[in-house]
Amino acid sequence: MRVFFFHGLESGPHGSKYHALVSAGFEVISPDFSGVTSIPERLEIAEKATDGMTDISVVGSSMGGLVAAILASKHPGRVRKLILLAPAVHKAEAAEITSLPHLTVVVRASEDSVIPSESIVDFVEKFKTGYVIMADNHRLSSPDSLATLTTLV
Repeated sequence: MRVFFFHGLESGPHGSKYHALVSAGFEVISPDFSGVTSIPERLEIAEKATDGMTDISVVGSSMGGLVAAILASKHPGRVRKLILLAPAVHKAEAAEITSLPHLTVVVRASEDSVIPSESIVDFVEKFKTGYVIMADNHRLSSPDSLATLTTLV
């Protein structure tokens, strides 16, 4: 199965989450957002990468999670399944999200010092998404977190 992976602000397209997905047998397409700090610019890259596609699965981490959620909201037929890992939903741009796919799961790290837990809880409650709390930090790169990621996709 093909999966898009949108990395976070301080990571790259081929980090531990990408490798965990590949190792689990997924065909992973990971646009490179390195050095792109603007959410509208990241969204433009994501839109180009997924243009003309339907029913795709997207995994987004941190800022990549915010971009994935905006993409899914803006193009509802494009994204079938959405896995948001410690998504940066505390950013003002999260207000652009009006709906999410039925198959959406949000993962929060219990030891996250980057994304306020209240913003994730509020987001989950607003959109009635699936919700998983992992005993990990913001990077969600522990072996247990990576193994859980591959089962969520």
